[in-house]
Amino acid sequence: MTKVICFSLQKGGVAKTTTTSITAYLLAEMGHKVLAVDFDSQGNLTAILTQQNIYDFTGRTVLEAIKEDNAEEYTVKVTDNLHVLPANDYLATISKYLYRDYTGVPVRALEKALEPIKDQYDYILIDTPPNLGDLTTNALTASDYVVIPYATDQWTFDALFPFMETVQYVEKNVNQSLKFVGILPRIIDSRVGETKDYLEALDTYFPNKRFETTIKSNAAARRLQMYGFFDNSEVNKAVRQYKPFLKELLERCQE
Repeated sequence: MTKVICFSLQKGGVAKTTTTSITAYLLAEMGHKVLAVDFDSQGNLTAILTQQNIYDFTGRTVLEAIKEDNAEEYTVKVTDNLHVLPANDYLATISKYLYRDYTGVPVRALEKALEPIKDQYDYILIDTPPNLGDLTTNALTASDYVVIPYATDQWTFDALFPFMETVQYVEKNVNQSLKFVGILPRIIDSRVGETKDYLEALDTYFPNKRFETTIKSNAAARRLQMYGFFDNSEVNKAVRQYKPFLKELLERCQE
């Protein structure tokens, strides 16, 4: 059965795209068929996985897939096991389309576009924008699981509470099968004394929801956006920390 996993939080700089792209890459390397859905108008997931300019995909993106109610013609092959549903900044117009021209249920637009191709993949991973708008609610509605990438700082901690309210609203009113599987902490600077405090606060307010894996800032992972995953001598170093996270994620998605 296809598992749809959304990586989301309405906060920039928490490594949503990095986490989504590395998870997609590792799953594909394991032999799974993976679709990475770029649902952020910045198009960063598209750029990191394809190593192409996002405007190369103009007219062939997730926005057009939603307008056609079918993503079949809009997925891009990266490898045999890894495909991308691209995005660029035209995706920012989606709210206007959903509430003026879309004939279906606006919050289910992405779910409907993915339905015709869902069975072609073992995993569908969705990268989301840093806000709580229509893109994020559509992604949550289309997903089975949601993972929160978390940077150890005050603004990210503050963002957790309204985001969890959104997850709970979607779970109660739109997608009863949605499951919040955990928070993946990323330590930006281990020398900052309050890092431990932010990790302890997670355990206090969200008990048993923090992944045991904690990601530390990694220059090789940051350089993936420049060099990508293929023909990159640093790729193993870049993804190494995420392997235990992926093991945990797969276990939690089986529960």
